[in-house]
Amino acid sequence: MKVLEIKDLRLKLLRRSGRELAGDNPYVIRCGPYEELVISQPDQIHDFYQGDYKRHGKPQNFNFGELFGRFMGTAVGLRYGEDWRKIRKHFDPPFAFHAVAQRTPRFQREIGLWIRELAQDSKEGVSDVAVGESFRFLVLRLLAVHLYQDAFDDRLYWQLLELSESHDHVVHALMTCKGHDSKIWSKFPTSTRRLLDRFLNGWKDLNREVIGNAREGKWECPLEITARGFVESDDMTEEEFLSTLGEILFANVDVSASVLSTTFRNLAKNTKIQDELRAEITQCKSDADFDMSKYLTNSKTLLHRVTMESMRLAPAFWFSMPETTAEDKTIGGFAIPANTTVIIDNQRLNEGSVTWGSDGDQFRPDRFLEVSPQAQRCGFMRFGTGAASGRCLGKNAADVVFKLTTIAVVERFQMETLIHDGNDKAQSKRGVPDVRFIEN
Repeated sequence: MKVLEIKDLRLKLLRRSGRELAGDNPYVIRCGPYEELVISQPDQIHDFYQGDYKRHGKPQNFNFGELFGRFMGTAVGLRYGEDWRKIRKHFDPPFAFHAVAQRTPRFQREIGLWIRELAQDSKEGVSDVAVGESFRFLVLRLLAVHLYQDAFDDRLYWQLLELSESHDHVVHALMTCKGHDSKIWSKFPTSTRRLLDRFLNGWKDLNREVIGNAREGKWECPLEITARGFVESDDMTEEEFLSTLGEILFANVDVSASVLSTTFRNLAKNTKIQDELRAEITQCKSDADFDMSKYLTNSKTLLHRVTMESMRLAPAFWFSMPETTAEDKTIGGFAIPANTTVIIDNQRLNEGSVTWGSDGDQFRPDRFLEVSPQAQRCGFMRFGTGAASGRCLGKNAADVVFKLTTIAVVERFQMETLIHDGNDKAQSKRGVPDVRFIEN
């Protein structure tokens, strides 16, 4: 099997390098002492999960080193087995669909205020918007509203924004430092360690204050109830609570912004789809027995297909988090021993012609009318693939928030593209307006 040596952790260009090295076959990446098998095809994903998925493990610190272990290593997304189940027991209740759906009216108010502020800078009802930046922190705010509830206010929101920036600095430092895999280096008072300590201390202090106030004031605060897992039942540590909450709020800021910006950029380019979606929303809302929760969960709507297509083209991560095989197996025709660390190239999987056809890199929501759920099971990384597809803690909240935001924007605005050179993602990242919002 071919091996790709890299110096930095999971370089963005690795997809292209891996394809050039091995085509569609599995290959190995090696970074310092770590080796990981990269797979990207539906049959390989099927081979990987078949038979032993319930016994898959996760490598220590996800092969990102000692400091990453302190940063995120105890979050539920990085745990498995009984540790995973204990944490999920406390975090699952506020993320059940019923709990999320109950918050729909509040979500709608917050989204309405967000886009109203967006429209304040308009000239005669026209705003040129860099959608990636303009919607970057909307989902963070909505999740904070949901989880902190009565404890949420603008002061807390601004504190969360500051911590989000600090979180990003830590991630960048950990991903680019040269000694990430050295236990000795991690013990020195380096700039990376100082950044990490500052974030962890600030995050802990903020949540202790908020939870303490919620208890004293007897406020409605789902996180206060979740925190009882380490205060009363003692089967979850405070570190696990804080790491999991940080994963929910901060690790998904750019993920959610990418999905929303992908939606709005592509609706702006495809005015026919945009008009059809607007007509569907208007028609559904005009029904006397309209139920927003039923509309949000209806998998046969254009709204659902647009959301799915955006998530297909903007997967949460370039590569899945590593898992280890529990037994010897064959993957893509290669004999793979037990305890091999495996990662999935999400972008290649989500755009692969095997599942999605020759236009897999294009925005075409109606492809979900053509591709069977069975084919999607191992050919689509949305909230995971194969046996892991239903495990994402925040999948219900993400689905509701993405759809409510799309509804609000499409109802209020006509969208036109401002990008004509095919480099929309790069241009949006630089903060250059890429979509024109015209008030209806």
